[in-house]
Amino acid sequence: MKGKLTIASINALKPNGKIQKITDGEGLYLHVSQVGGKVWRFNYRFLGKQYTLTIGKYPAISLKEAREQLIDAKRLLAKGMNPAKEKQEIKKSRYKASLDNITFDDLVTEYLEKRKKEGLKEKTIEGYSFRLNRYVLPYIGKTFAQNLTSQEILIALRITEKKQLKNTAHRSLTLIGQILRYGASTGRNIVDVTQILRGALLAAPPVKHMATTVDPQFIGKLLNDIDNFSGSPTVRIALQLAPIVILRPSELATAEWVDIDFEKAEWRIPAHKTKMKRLHIVPLPKQAIAYLKEAKKNANGSKYLFPGIKRKGSSISPATLLIGLRKMKYRKDEITVHGFRGMASTILNEMGFNPDWVERQLAHKERNSVRDAYNHAEYLSDRRRMLQVWANHLDRLKKKHKK
Repeated sequence: MKGKLTIASINALKPNGKIQKITDGEGLYLHVSQVGGKVWRFNYRFLGKQYTLTIGKYPAISLKEAREQLIDAKRLLAKGMNPAKEKQEIKKSRYKASLDNITFDDLVTEYLEKRKKEGLKEKTIEGYSFRLNRYVLPYIGKTFAQNLTSQEILIALRITEKKQLKNTAHRSLTLIGQILRYGASTGRNIVDVTQILRGALLAAPPVKHMATTVDPQFIGKLLNDIDNFSGSPTVRIALQLAPIVILRPSELATAEWVDIDFEKAEWRIPAHKTKMKRLHIVPLPKQAIAYLKEAKKNANGSKYLFPGIKRKGSSISPATLLIGLRKMKYRKDEITVHGFRGMASTILNEMGFNPDWVERQLAHKERNSVRDAYNHAEYLSDRRRMLQVWANHLDRLKKKHKK
């Protein structure tokens, strides 16, 4: 079609502080705002009512394209269809398609952002992100969420399961389900296909629990009782360190001074002394350093942090620490030395720390033997911060419940 406007005349239009309507013909006109913005519009009547179809901004929509869209709109009118309504439906359809065509990777990002806005702790989100990035997204991240099948999810989780990380596989399955249900709640054509996988994974291994506690009043009383222990200073200092450094009783009892680096504030336990037969680095909070300095004075030149009380040239035994707890009238069903580890694990996770930091601090086994050779210092700076927060927390409990 031919109209009144030309490219030159459009470009020559200047804002005059008022809205201008420059007609091209057959209902098509250029709407010019007070500040000079130009938008193509088409006025028409449909079933006796006046409508305006917004075609688009100039110059993104050229004069030629605006006239072509005018012709398309008139074709719709000739067929008894409302051009403005049809445009709205097309927009809705495209928006729905953009929602549906989202990869699981992008859906994860959207889900985590939502949980963050809802106030979920940053450390919990970091834990979710770490687990997904390591065990899930490498296998199904690029798949469109609406196309994801239970079989694809199961194959991904089987890989984790074969690494003997059964608990991680189960937690990952639960998290995938939460993300898919979120996707469905946003109006997308997404289904939580994890429901059919219940029972498909191998049962998570039963956890052998040592007597422990998470009751703050009990913990505060226990820490004060240890401080006031009337027995051997060697046992007292070892028990004061135990809940802070959360080592296994054997690693704590047989520690040597050669393993302590006061300058770096690190306790480096050699592989032959650890259950998992690998070097384990423990970052030392300021409270642990203070106890170690006291232990150094008490050791009287022994190579051991905690010299044997009766046998010279040896260290105390883990049983000696347990006997110390029993002398303070703590029953075996209330607390054990090993129970300090369970206590720390539960509370640190509740405090929102990355579960992988906690697992590494507890020196639980990494089943990937190649990776294991390089990860003894994994998350060291994060664990250092975590343990200082933990030691401060214990101090607060002790002070709050001090006799």
